[in-house]
Amino acid sequence: MKPNLTALLLSASLLCAALPLHAETHYVVAPNGDDGNPGSVEKPFRTLDAARNAVRTLKRDGSLREPVTVLLRGGVYYLAKPFELTAEDSGTAAAPVTYAAYPNERPVLSGGMPIRGWMPGKNGLWTADVPDVKAGAWYFNQLFTARPGQPYYARRYRTCKGLFVVAGMTDAPYKDPKGPVNHRNPQDEVMFFRGDLQPWQHIEDVELVFMHDWSEGRLWIKNIDFERGVVKFTGYPHYRIGHWYPNGRNPYFVENIKESLGKPGEWYLERATGTLFYTPLPNEDMHSLQVVAPRVERLLTVQGTKEGERYVEHLTFRGIWFHHTAWLMAPHQYAEKNRRGDRQGFPDMPAAVEFAWAQNCRIERCHFNHLGAYGLDLNEGCHHNAVVGNRFIDNATGGMKIGTVDRAAQPPVLPTGNEIGNNLISDVGVMHYSGHGIGGWM
Repeated sequence: MKPNLTALLLSASLLCAALPLHAETHYVVAPNGDDGNPGSVEKPFRTLDAARNAVRTLKRDGSLREPVTVLLRGGVYYLAKPFELTAEDSGTAAAPVTYAAYPNERPVLSGGMPIRGWMPGKNGLWTADVPDVKAGAWYFNQLFTARPGQPYYARRYRTCKGLFVVAGMTDAPYKDPKGPVNHRNPQDEVMFFRGDLQPWQHIEDVELVFMHDWSEGRLWIKNIDFERGVVKFTGYPHYRIGHWYPNGRNPYFVENIKESLGKPGEWYLERATGTLFYTPLPNEDMHSLQVVAPRVERLLTVQGTKEGERYVEHLTFRGIWFHHTAWLMAPHQYAEKNRRGDRQGFPDMPAAVEFAWAQNCRIERCHFNHLGAYGLDLNEGCHHNAVVGNRFIDNATGGMKIGTVDRAAQPPVLPTGNEIGNNLISDVGVMHYSGHGIGGWM
């Protein structure tokens, strides 16, 4: 039988399409690897830092002449600090650098720390000691759990009471006594209705959450005057309570009350003793339940420099899971740290992945889940980057933010030409309610 020429040509063309058109360098990272290894499949690196340094060596030796891919094996990588990339780590158009999931595996970059050593107590409560909290070196306000084999984490919430309504305002001076009485000139105390606030244990751990028109203020208690019905805060809120509501009747609720413990799925952190309390759900076995508390705000920073316009270029991130970041301050405190008043949407909140002075980079099919603020930030100096096909789920503030809060910014400071497409954004703003799915500042 004569061979079918058409079939032969088709097979040949398919074979050529399957073959790489150019050589490519690979490095492999695995949770059980060793940074003394060469970074091969058989002997992988342990950290992303080691892989990054290997790519830097290629560049320094003049050997970066073909694409480089760093493959992350599946598993959880607990980061004590962000993975940092600078202009030194750029690829080129001919030799781009990619950080990607190993085929069919799920690498998770986590900013959290597992909580272990759980002990049973009374009334179904379990406790774990967290020495860094007792020492004053750590405090967290989020908690995530996963049962064995569960493909996702679940956010667990602190004990809570409310909603309540502010009873009225006092004649206490405003933050700026000489300034105008407007929404940006707050007081540090309000009145409450009898019975709403109680002389709870560890009042310093109790947090008041006040609702505004499109934001919320999170405030610690300095003291409570039960005779006058006045609660004083440790600092000033970012907006004046009572500005948007007649007679100052803002709604609010109270978080982290030890006396409210007992509802399945709720937890309480006692700062003085470093004790974490948790009431498990019926399907949770504390001997096998994975419990993670966040302690790192950022997981990945891609940071060029404004001086000299040194960009980070030609980097791709594909199929990586970013989990468990912290928020260490109330939203308005981040703004005050940057010497400006807070803005709608909380643009000063950190993001798990932050880009600045980066161009021709790509983030695709990544997962930004269970985070303490935003998932992704394309900040000043970002041009012609692509954010395509990613998932943003269960983030305390928002999905992604793009741009700069400098209203006078012009290119190249002002980001231009960035592509945002086909991203799934769900269940964001779960702790800071004015966060955006996609926030743009220009």
